[in-house]
Amino acid sequence: MNKKIKQLGVGGLAVCVMLASFGLPVVGRAQGNQNSLLTVLVPDSSVKTLALDLQDGLDAQNLVEAQPSAGGKQTTALLNIEAKVKSFYQGATKKSGFETSGFALSAIADPIGTGVSWLKNNQNTQGSWGQNDRTAVVDTATVLSLFHYIAEPTSSLAYQKALDWFNLTYPENSGYLAEKTIALAEAGQDVVSLSEFLAGQINEQDLGFGYQRNYQSDIIITAKVLKAIAASNYIDPGSDSTYTLRSVLYYLLLSQNPDGGWPKTRGGQSDVKTTALVLQAFQPYQGLVLGGTPQGEIIIKTKIDLGLNYLKNVQSVSGSWQDIEGTARAYDIILNYSQYPNYNQAALDYLTSSQLADGSFGNQNSYLTANALKAIAKPDIAVTNIQNISATLPNQPTTAEITIANLGYFKSQPINFKAEPRAFHLIVDGQEIPLQYGADSPETILFSENSAMALDVILLNLAYGSHIVKFSVDYAGAEFDKINNQKSATLMFDNPVFTGPEPPFWAGAQTNTLPNKVTIIWKPSNNPATTHYYLFLGPSAGNYTQYFDIPSAYNMVTLSGFPDNTPYYFSVASVNAANARGDYSMETSARGYNIPNNYLGEIPFSAKDNN
Repeated sequence: MNKKIKQLGVGGLAVCVMLASFGLPVVGRAQGNQNSLLTVLVPDSSVKTLALDLQDGLDAQNLVEAQPSAGGKQTTALLNIEAKVKSFYQGATKKSGFETSGFALSAIADPIGTGVSWLKNNQNTQGSWGQNDRTAVVDTATVLSLFHYIAEPTSSLAYQKALDWFNLTYPENSGYLAEKTIALAEAGQDVVSLSEFLAGQINEQDLGFGYQRNYQSDIIITAKVLKAIAASNYIDPGSDSTYTLRSVLYYLLLSQNPDGGWPKTRGGQSDVKTTALVLQAFQPYQGLVLGGTPQGEIIIKTKIDLGLNYLKNVQSVSGSWQDIEGTARAYDIILNYSQYPNYNQAALDYLTSSQLADGSFGNQNSYLTANALKAIAKPDIAVTNIQNISATLPNQPTTAEITIANLGYFKSQPINFKAEPRAFHLIVDGQEIPLQYGADSPETILFSENSAMALDVILLNLAYGSHIVKFSVDYAGAEFDKINNQKSATLMFDNPVFTGPEPPFWAGAQTNTLPNKVTIIWKPSNNPATTHYYLFLGPSAGNYTQYFDIPSAYNMVTLSGFPDNTPYYFSVASVNAANARGDYSMETSARGYNIPNNYLGEIPFSAKDNN
């Protein structure tokens, strides 16, 4: 009876299938089309001719479970790997599967929420904060700065009462006026007249700002005016629209001490709180270069770096900078520049341990509470775990589960998920693999505090074996730690569970007597569920790049088209009618030769356990 067998080779390899009793390979002369016809010997000695199509080929990398481990890292071309986001789940880190140990550890479960509630509950009746009129402007402005930072709705009762109070307050000096201007501008109110009046208080002699117009300039007041200029987007009327901005920048830049810090008054000793304030005022202008000065061009970023280094150098090993206020302001500004102090964890521990049970800081001080809360109101985006979850899934693609968590005390900014530029990056063995998202995937992801996301990524065409899988998240905002934004893990994708019939007991490969051919023989499976076989082959041990689908009646195959004197490796798996395959047989190898007779006497084949 004639049987037509599909030829399943790729890369120029031809396949010839011979039906034979085990151990009886007999090759006759091909008839007709020499590229596709072969005479075979069948058990009843009848000769049958097979027509083979060289174009019907299957790539083993499309058969996701077709690559066993070779005991080491595979060298499959990674350009062919596809990474598809299968699913993701967002929830609290306390949910099953999301137990994490964070960088941020506080005795209070919700330090930000508890602290903000305390501030709202301790607002003065008229809308301000502070224990007396002398500190009310600064205290209220500091609380509203926190509200703006954490995106407290301006329509909330506490916020609205404070704005009403500010609108009825007439500050007596430029520093207080700057505080009022900043608070109202950040709330979206019109501050044109306030900013124009404030700009008019400049000291034309030294180009800074003092208590009032033409008073001796003061570094702290001038820094607050610079913050007000940025908050209100102030520009001078007339032809020189940046006169005030340039003047203030110049005054502050020339006030810096050689150690990088800023003093309270020019020529004095550098001060942590003043330095933090000036650096905060400089942040919107860190990319500018101030030109046309007697000192030449002044690169603001260079001056900022000197200031940040000063703060890092004067931090104590306990993590603090003098006290709660100094620590809060120094820590906050260093993080906001995406840098980190020498004692990062200690600084955070100092602040969180200073919070009282009611949420306040410093003996129930609203000013210290607002400063401290602003410093710790940060997320901490971390890749916490990478694991292979496909090892126990039969006949399924390789799947890596990646857990990304926010271990901080505050929600993150939106992070690009599907939107460009992508913020999530998968790197396999040193090469980035673009993530493919489903149509229903969100454009961005926002992590609330104490939350996590499990990302299941299907890796198609990934060879089984040891792979270094790295995942990283780009997060531009301030956070407690950027080192943990990425994680690497060495994963073994080599333990699939096969549910099909057991493999052939034995398989062997032998150099054929004809040019560039190899014959593979195996003992037929004893399992009656076996309906066909997969014959795998590849250029290196365990790295099978092609396979052929062979009906169960056949247990001998001759392949042609091998390059001269090049080893190839083979394994056979049994497959049932549902296309569920069993495990691999032992691995065997052989070479094809241009002139086989030149290699008579050499070992014809080799075999090793493949399991």
